[in-house]
Amino acid sequence: MWVEHSRNDTNTRQPASAWRRWMRLSVVAALVGTLGVAAALMLHVGSSSAAATWAPGFYSEMVVGGLENPTAIAWTPDGRMLIALKSGKVLVYQNGTLLATPFIDLSNEVNDVADRGLLGLAVDPDFDTNHYVYLLYTYDPPELPGPQYAADGRDGNGQRVSRLVRVQASGNVANLATKQVILGTNSTFANIGSPDDPDGGGPETSCDNNGTPVQDCLPSDSTSHTIGSVAFGTDRSLFVSVGDGARFVVVDPRALRAYDVNSLAGKILRINPDTGNGYTNNPWCDSPANVSRNHCKVYATGLRNPFRMKVDPTTNEPYHGNVGWYSWEEINTGRGKNFGWPCYEGNNEPQGLYSDGVNSYMTNTLTASQCQQVYSGALGPMTLPYYTYPHYYDDAQHDASAMAGPIYTGTNLAYPAEYHNKLFIFDYSGDQDWIKYLTLGGGPPQVGTLGEGVSDMVGEFAGPVDLALNPNDGNLYYVVLNGTGPGQVRRIRHSSANLPPDSRLSATPSSGTLPLQVLFSAAGSSDPDGDPLSYEWHFGDSITATGSVTQSHTYTVAGLYTAVVTVTDGISSSSASLPVTAGNRPPAASVTMPVSGTIYHAGEMVMFAGTGSDPEDGSLGGSQLLWEALLHHEQHVHPAQFNTTGTGGSFVFPEHGGGEDYWLELCLTATDSGIPGQGGTGQLNDTACVALYSTPAAAPMAMVSAAPLTGIAPLTVSFSGQGSHDMDGSPLMYDWDFGDTVTATGSMTVSHVYSVPGVYTATLTVTEMMTDAHAGHTGQSDSASVHITARYGIRLPVILR
Repeated sequence: MWVEHSRNDTNTRQPASAWRRWMRLSVVAALVGTLGVAAALMLHVGSSSAAATWAPGFYSEMVVGGLENPTAIAWTPDGRMLIALKSGKVLVYQNGTLLATPFIDLSNEVNDVADRGLLGLAVDPDFDTNHYVYLLYTYDPPELPGPQYAADGRDGNGQRVSRLVRVQASGNVANLATKQVILGTNSTFANIGSPDDPDGGGPETSCDNNGTPVQDCLPSDSTSHTIGSVAFGTDRSLFVSVGDGARFVVVDPRALRAYDVNSLAGKILRINPDTGNGYTNNPWCDSPANVSRNHCKVYATGLRNPFRMKVDPTTNEPYHGNVGWYSWEEINTGRGKNFGWPCYEGNNEPQGLYSDGVNSYMTNTLTASQCQQVYSGALGPMTLPYYTYPHYYDDAQHDASAMAGPIYTGTNLAYPAEYHNKLFIFDYSGDQDWIKYLTLGGGPPQVGTLGEGVSDMVGEFAGPVDLALNPNDGNLYYVVLNGTGPGQVRRIRHSSANLPPDSRLSATPSSGTLPLQVLFSAAGSSDPDGDPLSYEWHFGDSITATGSVTQSHTYTVAGLYTAVVTVTDGISSSSASLPVTAGNRPPAASVTMPVSGTIYHAGEMVMFAGTGSDPEDGSLGGSQLLWEALLHHEQHVHPAQFNTTGTGGSFVFPEHGGGEDYWLELCLTATDSGIPGQGGTGQLNDTACVALYSTPAAAPMAMVSAAPLTGIAPLTVSFSGQGSHDMDGSPLMYDWDFGDTVTATGSMTVSHVYSVPGVYTATLTVTEMMTDAHAGHTGQSDSASVHITARYGIRLPVILR
């Protein structure tokens, strides 16, 4: 459909650019009333799952498209579907139409950077009487001092906190006067460790008071592993999944709070949806007087990133996917269980696979002693996952992101009986992108596959991020987040007879001056049963046509039009649509700095600049120029690593993955003012991108010398770290461990007295002291050791005279 850019191109348009134009302004414009349309010379859209492989009789179809980073869905009892967007908006889909007015827009307080955002959504079981909707997101407090996109500004990547709020619906919109914080009442600016610390790289800890966890506070120190899902139990208790809030690229001692029931991080919580309190029958609640305290809210511990969770309506037990690090993905369930992270992954394997000592919680000096307590059983038994699968198979390392979906049960089911009472699970990451199901009850779960490549029709870097059972029609729906373009909500259907056609539509051109002649084609359409197809055309200006797979149509009046083709196989049909802008030409975006292919170290400052020009508007600037950085990691994409507006600026190249390859796609989108004289209708945009590559920052080298190496106790030894250096020129911090329980910090040269005879191993650890945006924080480390022998003195005999 689109040609992938070459790494050597200096300013190349690629799949991300064309679809991002569609995503940011166009499809949302056509569907929800924002004014805009894509500027690509040729647009292609499709309706169903041509590239996916489904179990016999199953297929998927697009319900809603053109969504900017959708994350979650939920239904009201009357059939309205609520769609959460990562930015903080919730949209309403009612009677086949995406409504123009959002249900709510919390974008001014939702931190939308990297993997943060509005991620959880739930409708109260008693919605018919109380009209409550619950929203779970990372929070940007109003006291943040920095400008937007700065680390300590709105949508910045400094440390943050999260919260769960409840609002009451009034028709199709939320009554903001009813907004109430249910969980995270102390998730405030005062309890953020360091709001200006990029990606939480420093030692500060949010929701912490001198080592004691703050009550009712959800830490989001990293830009990932923040919050996840909200799901109601059959008793109207509310389950909430919370990540460890720690950095995911290196060993981070803050991950150990996943074991601490007094911290809300790395947990499954079970709370009262009206008060936010825990329940007296929660496993660690010791008194009715303590239901407001953290430990009374905790339901399960030892979790890294339990992003997606659903509740079994038969047992009232939540199932949750725990996204793994190097080794294993997990599906977990159980009340009062410790699932082992960070000292364990998978089937209680000590966390050390694919590790080098520094990148293992088991062996890293910052966490090894705590993990030894875990391995000794001091924290009680670890619970094995209900189901687990590895990252390493077929002689290769793969990325993965395990998530738990619904149990397919109820009274209004649309699938054959062999799929009933199964737990559906799914994976977002690029070379997974599947939906599977597990058997429940009795023995190890058996695994079946419902679909593979389930998001291929949406985009190369797309994947499912939510999977839910619609109680109104008995079908599964899944949310597709497309890292480089618009996302979708798709429905999975089953047919024992005819399958509907897959409709595809392209337009050349999709915009231009009047009169605008457009060649439409549905030639990419197909039918899974091989049936002959017929075509019906609606060009959006009251003109229609039938018959031919291609049509030429001329627009003579300026305006924004929606062209639709309906493809029929004689029994069933599907439709595809796209916007056409008549009377406006697209702008042109250009990235002038940096050059595509430039290599950066994590933490290095990136300077960037670009221009935008438009045939009608001339030179563009300010908010008409939008910058975004997308992080490509293995086969998936993390959006919104960085955002800003204007002609240029700077940002810090992020760190990501435990030594794994990743790169940034830095994109500039230029947007014009729309069709002249139509008040902003028909805005067009153009995106230019450059590829920026990462290289691991060189680790420091520790060198140690000592004199003397041996002697009689008490033995005074002079130590020196002279010769230790950092390849990147960063200053070093010196930490000494003399091997006799005595330590020292600070100086490159020290002396130490060994009072007791013995053989000692003295170790010097040098650590990078970061500069630039990471000033005050530490980087990589290296150690070197030397052996010291303190001997007994020789006792001469006493000669008696």
